[in-house]
Amino acid sequence: MIHPTAEGFRPARTPSLEGLPSDLWQDYAADMRLTAELVARKRSEIAALCRQDLDAATLLERVRAPLRKVAPFDGAFFAATDPATTLFASAAVIERLPAWTCAPYFDNEFLADDFNKFVDLHGSSSGAVTLHRSTFDRPLRSSRRNEINTKVGFGTEL
Repeated sequence: MIHPTAEGFRPARTPSLEGLPSDLWQDYAADMRLTAELVARKRSEIAALCRQDLDAATLLERVRAPLRKVAPFDGAFFAATDPATTLFASAAVIERLPAWTCAPYFDNEFLADDFNKFVDLHGSSSGAVTLHRSTFDRPLRSSRRNEINTKVGFGTEL
């Protein structure tokens, strides 16, 4: 990364903990470990739920609580999909999304050219990413963000 200066451009410095009080960076490191441990625990909890003999509706309902602990959300749509087609197969849980948004979201998913589509997530080896990352920090390129999410009052999308 390059930063502009009065004399021209200079390379960015790598962030360092040098010079910070030790209690500050130790607290930060402890918080990061706690976060990593929490994510690992919740991931194991979700994996254990997936291995149980649960119907799709029950699984989707039970996955929400551990997921919310590591990835809080303002609204969500959880659905069972057919792995071969990625079409919604049966159960769905909709949380804190206005009813009027269902049709526009589905239109966007199946008819519009946009970012972070379910079919792209399904085929991705990197997993879910934020809208900022997938648009290279230009989220206004997303029709879903412009035409649906902002009207609902949502910010960053994962």
